[in-house]
Amino acid sequence: MALARRVKRRPRADGTAPSASREERPRATAKLTTWSALFLVAMALLCSASLSLWLWQQQGVVGASWRERAGTPIPAWVESEEPIVSVGLIADLQYADRPDGYRVGSRRHYRNSLRVLRSARESWLRSNVSHVVVLGDNVDRSCREAHFGGDPSRALSEVLLGFEGLRPHFVLGNHDVESFIGPSRPHLLRALGLESPHYAFRPAPGLKLIVLDTYEVSTYSAGARGEEAMAVLGRKRETSGTAALKGPGNLRGLDRRFNALGGALGGNQTDWLRRELQESDRLGERVVVFSHVPVSPRAVSLRCGTLCLSWDHDEVLGLLREHGCVKAFFAGHDHAGGYHAEDLWGPRLRTGATVAGERRI
Repeated sequence: MALARRVKRRPRADGTAPSASREERPRATAKLTTWSALFLVAMALLCSASLSLWLWQQQGVVGASWRERAGTPIPAWVESEEPIVSVGLIADLQYADRPDGYRVGSRRHYRNSLRVLRSARESWLRSNVSHVVVLGDNVDRSCREAHFGGDPSRALSEVLLGFEGLRPHFVLGNHDVESFIGPSRPHLLRALGLESPHYAFRPAPGLKLIVLDTYEVSTYSAGARGEEAMAVLGRKRETSGTAALKGPGNLRGLDRRFNALGGALGGNQTDWLRRELQESDRLGERVVVFSHVPVSPRAVSLRCGTLCLSWDHDEVLGLLREHGCVKAFFAGHDHAGGYHAEDLWGPRLRTGATVAGERRI
């Protein structure tokens, strides 16, 4: 066994301290490098936290309350103690008969979503909520797999039982249309009681609720709409050198929205929406709009970002801003949730992505 020998350095003739030995110099350099690295990491974390805080403030997540941001008096109908109607909201249950797991960096509670729904139903019934808007993704696409049930219809039936005694109004989500893709799409619409995936209804006099189908043009669509969607994605991904359809790949900024998890309203549905809003303007109605995919870049979370935007979000958002009848817009899809308010009592538009109904209670 070799023994380490400690060598004591003698002082120099001029009385100054001797210089470090060759063995000690790398040690000193290593210590300096370690402290420098720790300092740089700390500064990076501080800058990241500051940037996140600034972005949250820009998106309305923190900072002034929505009332303070409005800057104008709140209309009496908002403060009314007796609302004309109460509407429940729930999003992204994504039920499947499978154990909890992780997807896209977040934990999913597949079976527990039915428990969340039962709890919500009890709360709605106690509060005399009659109408419930379900913002899409009732089932998870994994329910098609044999080892997780292999029967989307059965999984959907389990979810529908949770709305007993209520009047649910369904929005189609990407997991819904992917689970019932192709010839099984009509069965999905019948099970949800829908004649069309986009529609409008009036739960009370003077109030119109509009449901949009953000997958009218998508990779899940059949025929010309599906071909149009593949052409759009093909052009974007050829330019960026990205092959996969479901992730952003090399796409940057607002172009990240062009992925197979999203879609667009298309021309026909956009024209229909315009007519509905024009009618409500003429009748003096208040309008609330719902979809699965958000349309405002400022209402999505930092986690999801522009990946969670409708392909034609700018056209849809511009149309909503043109009509004073529109009071709010709600969407699902973005599980972290988001909120944005702009000129609340001018154009009176509030946009938000709901928090998903997958959390434990």
